[in-house]
Amino acid sequence: MLMRAFLFAALCAAGPAAALDIEEIQRAGNLSVCANSKAMPVSGKGEPGGYQLEIAREIAKDIGVRLHIEWVWADYQVRYTDCDMILGVARDPKPGGHLRYLQAISDVDIGLVFAGPPRSITPQELRSRVIAVPSASLAHFKLIDLGADPRVAYKSEVSILTAIADGTLDGGVVSSVALNWFRHQNPDQELFSVSTDILGVTSQYPMTIGLRKSDALGEADFQEVLAQMRDDGRLEAILDRYGQVLSTSFDDPYATMPDAVSEVQSNTVQRRVVEELERRVEERRKKLQGIAGE
Repeated sequence: MLMRAFLFAALCAAGPAAALDIEEIQRAGNLSVCANSKAMPVSGKGEPGGYQLEIAREIAKDIGVRLHIEWVWADYQVRYTDCDMILGVARDPKPGGHLRYLQAISDVDIGLVFAGPPRSITPQELRSRVIAVPSASLAHFKLIDLGADPRVAYKSEVSILTAIADGTLDGGVVSSVALNWFRHQNPDQELFSVSTDILGVTSQYPMTIGLRKSDALGEADFQEVLAQMRDDGRLEAILDRYGQVLSTSFDDPYATMPDAVSEVQSNTVQRRVVEELERRVEERRKKLQGIAGE
């Protein structure tokens, strides 16, 4: 969720598999994508469907095939699918399996978001503040150290931003992509973001669409399709509908997320254990609050 709600780590990549090029996909008549159903503005069920999902539809149209969507809600589920593309992937310098990438589509910056007009925030001001944060993330532990009241039960970044806007939360750790979308949908809501540098955490990375079962030639072919979309204006038009702008690194074939960010996003067994413990603690806290209110 949050940083990982639409950020499928390279661990999602399949193991070794036969490379699939565009011609083979055309013969099959089907392009399959893995998408998170609650990861707006990247992807979601209904309309609008998310800017990366729209991009995938345009790619399928350009190569003359149907688009099939594999809906998933957790990154590990991708391992058990046969999709050709994964939406919402950071360009990791150490991709697992045979994962390759389209060009950088979005520049993601994780920030601390608050309601009201822009102002500076000090670490001391975060004490006792109720702040939504990705469970077991580095920002989570930093907030605990500062004496904040971190919450990990929110299922999407949009729900966090809505809670900040209505005063349920004091703040939240949210991506710039989600914040841009929320502002686009709610122009009257006044929210601002400050860098997580105040926590000693820097999270910036280029995000794109990952390619599975692809080799260097297949990667180049799909990149050519996306470059054509950029040149004919379709890519910018899609991004604009979601309040997004094209990554400044679109033409940089070496654009990747910093190693430090990549390590924080790693989904280890230990992290899963911590997340489960956090979930139980949150349930216990709610139960005790309910008893106290009776």
